[in-house]
Amino acid sequence: MEATNRATTAKKPLKVFRLENVSASVFANDREVKGEPVTFYNLTMTKLYKKDGKTLRTQTFGSEDISKLSYVLNQVEGYIEARKK
Repeated sequence: MEATNRATTAKKPLKVFRLENVSASVFANDREVKGEPVTFYNLTMTKLYKKDGKTLRTQTFGSEDISKLSYVLNQVEGYIEARKK
C-alpha cells in the first residue's frame, strides 16, 4: 500500500521540453533556507526508443543525441531563468 501512496503523490513536472525522442522534465521544489522560501529547480532527461515493438525509456544518450540534448537544455535554461525573475 505504501508504494501506491507514493505513486499517487508523485510530483508532476512544471514543463516538459521535447525534440524528437529526447525530453527534459522540469520540477520545482520549494524549501525554506534560513527562514526564507526558496525554489530549487531540477530536471530529468529521457530518451525514447523502440525495441521489439515496445516503446522504452532510457537515461543513456549516444553521441548522435548531443545536438538534441543541447537544444532541449537551452529551452530548459530559458524557462527556469524566466521563472526566477
